Amino acid sequence: MSFLKQPLNTAIMSLPLWTHFTPSYAVGLLCSCCKQKGLNIKKYEIEIEFYHHVSDENKTVWIPENTPYWDNPENAEQLFDKYQESFFIPQIKRLQNAGHNVFAFTVNNRSLAFTGEFIRLLKKMIPESYVILGGPTAFSAPEKMIDIDGVDGVCLGEADELFPQFLLDLQENGSPKQYEGFFIRTNDGSVSRSKRVKGPSDIDSLPFPDFSDCNLNLYKDVGALPTNLSRGCLQRCSYCAESPNFGKFRFRSGENLF
Repeated sequence: MSFLKQPLNTAIMSLPLWTHFTPSYAVGLLCSCCKQKGLNIKKYEIEIEFYHHVSDENKTVWIPENTPYWDNPENAEQLFDKYQESFFIPQIKRLQNAGHNVFAFTVNNRSLAFTGEFIRLLKKMIPESYVILGGPTAFSAPEKMIDIDGVDGVCLGEADELFPQFLLDLQENGSPKQYEGFFIRTNDGSVSRSKRVKGPSDIDSLPFPDFSDCNLNLYKDVGALPTNLSRGCLQRCSYCAESPNFGKFRFRSGENLF
């Protein structure tokens, strides 16, 4: 469990494997939601910078047909170890020099193992830090996330409103013993578990994602930005996670989109 001794200074990011085609919509949106609440937060493009850092041979594991590579935790560990000295230690020093003490990661099943490697090194280099995970894996497998060494909290559902409020309360009251919509690692090392809370009913009310810090020239689809038209689904297909994850179908209005 971590104890914050300074005002919150949050870094938010995603790690491989997400995408090297466009910036992360989720990271950009959460950054906007936090800034709207007056929070100090900065997003980092570590995945795309890492993609450009690795050898041409290692770049091939971002090709869609090769992405099952990331399902094997041993592969993630070996790739991380290969570039730890040349890339990841300097990246964490950059975060440290920027004064960040809260680190938020959006995580999917294929980025889980690699994110875990990064967090273990992060906590070794910046032990007095608070680490929060969220993203698709938090909908389906939050236990896997809270069990990663160094993780302090897991946001269980849609984070647009919940994550900024959690940061505000963390800033005001310090590390919580429990929190609605979160799994929390408590002072004695045990885990306080809560149920998911509902996401926003009106997604028109959400701000537009903040891509202001993004270097769009680094991505495969140069100049392209992702957007989101709706959440949830009218159907309940057994093989799809959209309805279980996002529940009721909600859509953005034409006025909001255009």
